Amino acid sequence: MKNKISLLIFSCILVFSSCLGDGDDPFIDAKNNIKEGEKFLIENAKKEGVVTTQSGLQYKILNKTDGKTPNINSIVECNYEGRFINGDIFDSSYKRGESAEFPVDGVIKGWTEALMLMHK
Repeated sequence: MKNKISLLIFSCILVFSSCLGDGDDPFIDAKNNIKEGEKFLIENAKKEGVVTTQSGLQYKILNKTDGKTPNINSIVECNYEGRFINGDIFDSSYKRGESAEFPVDGVIKGWTEALMLMHK
Protein backbone atom coordinates (compact mmCIF):
# COMPACT_ATOMS: atom_id res chain seq x y z
CA MET A 1 0.00 0.00 0.00
CA LYS A 2 1.37 3.39 -0.91
CA ASN A 3 1.57 6.17 1.65
CA LYS A 4 -0.45 9.30 1.03
CA ILE A 5 1.17 12.53 2.12
CA SER A 6 -0.43 15.92 1.74
CA LEU A 7 1.95 18.73 0.87
CA LEU A 8 0.36 22.07 1.54
CA ILE A 9 2.08 24.16 -1.09
CA PHE A 10 4.26 23.19 -4.01
CA SER A 11 5.34 26.13 -6.10
CA CYS A 12 7.78 25.60 -8.88
CA ILE A 13 9.28 27.33 -11.82
CA LEU A 14 10.18 24.87 -14.50
CA VAL A 15 12.70 25.77 -17.12
CA PHE A 16 10.57 24.71 -20.03
CA SER A 17 10.18 26.47 -23.32
CA SER A 18 8.44 25.47 -26.45
CA CYS A 19 10.71 23.92 -29.05
CA LEU A 20 8.88 26.03 -31.57
CA GLY A 21 9.18 29.72 -30.94
CA ASP A 22 8.04 32.73 -32.90
CA GLY A 23 10.74 32.39 -35.55
CA ASP A 24 10.80 30.49 -38.80
CA ASP A 25 13.56 28.05 -37.79
CA PRO A 26 12.60 25.72 -34.91
CA PHE A 27 16.25 24.59 -34.53
CA ILE A 28 17.40 28.16 -33.87
CA ASP A 29 14.46 28.76 -31.53
CA ALA A 30 15.34 25.60 -29.57
CA LYS A 31 18.98 26.72 -29.25
CA ASN A 32 17.81 30.12 -27.99
CA ASN A 33 15.50 28.46 -25.47
CA ILE A 34 18.38 26.38 -24.14
CA LYS A 35 20.53 29.49 -23.75
CA GLU A 36 17.70 31.32 -21.95
CA GLY A 37 17.21 28.34 -19.64
CA GLU A 38 20.91 28.13 -18.81
CA LYS A 39 21.03 31.87 -18.11
CA PHE A 40 17.96 31.59 -15.86
CA LEU A 41 19.53 28.76 -13.83
CA ILE A 42 22.81 30.65 -13.38
CA GLU A 43 21.03 33.78 -12.15
CA ASN A 44 18.51 31.85 -10.03
CA ALA A 45 21.33 29.99 -8.25
CA LYS A 46 22.64 33.35 -6.98
CA LYS A 47 19.38 34.22 -5.21
CA GLU A 48 19.22 34.02 -1.43
CA GLY A 49 17.99 30.66 -0.16
CA VAL A 50 18.15 28.84 -3.51
CA VAL A 51 19.72 25.40 -3.21
CA THR A 52 21.10 23.52 -6.22
CA THR A 53 21.28 19.73 -5.91
CA GLN A 54 23.87 17.50 -7.58
CA SER A 55 21.38 16.78 -10.39
CA GLY A 56 20.94 20.51 -11.07
CA LEU A 57 17.50 20.84 -9.46
CA GLN A 58 17.08 24.24 -7.84
CA TYR A 59 14.67 24.86 -4.99
CA LYS A 60 13.94 27.31 -2.22
CA ILE A 61 12.17 26.47 1.02
CA LEU A 62 9.35 28.96 1.55
CA ASN A 63 7.88 27.53 4.77
CA LYS A 64 10.10 25.20 6.79
CA THR A 65 8.36 22.36 8.62
CA ASP A 66 9.51 19.21 10.38
CA GLY A 67 6.76 16.95 9.02
CA LYS A 68 7.14 13.60 7.31
CA THR A 69 8.78 13.50 3.86
CA PRO A 70 7.40 11.33 1.05
CA ASN A 71 9.39 8.48 -0.45
CA ILE A 72 9.43 7.03 -3.95
CA ASN A 73 6.37 4.87 -3.14
CA SER A 74 4.27 7.70 -1.66
CA ILE A 75 1.20 9.26 -3.15
CA VAL A 76 1.14 12.99 -2.55
CA GLU A 77 -1.53 15.65 -2.66
CA CYS A 78 -0.18 19.02 -3.78
CA ASN A 79 -1.13 22.49 -4.78
CA TYR A 80 1.32 23.73 -7.38
CA GLU A 81 1.93 26.23 -10.11
CA GLY A 82 4.17 25.57 -13.10
CA ARG A 83 5.64 28.56 -14.93
CA PHE A 84 7.82 29.10 -17.94
CA ILE A 85 10.97 31.16 -17.31
CA ASN A 86 9.17 34.22 -18.69
CA GLY A 87 6.66 33.91 -15.82
CA ASP A 88 3.71 32.62 -17.88
CA ILE A 89 1.73 29.95 -16.03
CA PHE A 90 1.28 26.70 -17.96
CA ASP A 91 -0.42 24.66 -15.22
CA SER A 92 -1.93 25.56 -11.87
CA SER A 93 -3.91 23.61 -9.31
CA TYR A 94 -4.73 26.98 -7.74
CA LYS A 95 -6.50 28.16 -10.91
CA ARG A 96 -8.41 24.87 -11.07
CA GLY A 97 -9.43 25.35 -7.44
CA GLU A 98 -8.35 21.88 -6.32
CA SER A 99 -5.19 20.08 -5.37
CA ALA A 100 -3.71 17.28 -7.46
CA GLU A 101 -2.88 13.78 -6.26
CA PHE A 102 -0.24 11.60 -7.88
CA PRO A 103 2.45 9.01 -7.11
CA VAL A 104 5.92 10.43 -6.45
CA ASP A 105 7.36 7.99 -8.98
CA GLY A 106 4.77 9.01 -11.58
CA VAL A 107 6.01 12.53 -12.35
CA ILE A 108 9.05 13.95 -14.15
CA LYS A 109 12.46 13.23 -12.63
CA GLY A 110 13.05 16.73 -11.22
CA TRP A 111 9.65 16.81 -9.56
CA THR A 112 10.20 13.37 -8.04
CA GLU A 113 13.46 14.63 -6.54
CA ALA A 114 11.85 17.83 -5.26
CA LEU A 115 8.87 16.05 -3.71
CA MET A 116 11.12 13.78 -1.66
CA LEU A 117 12.86 16.87 -0.24
CA MET A 118 9.59 18.39 0.99
CA HIS A 119 8.02 18.00 4.41
CA LYS A 120 4.34 17.64 5.17
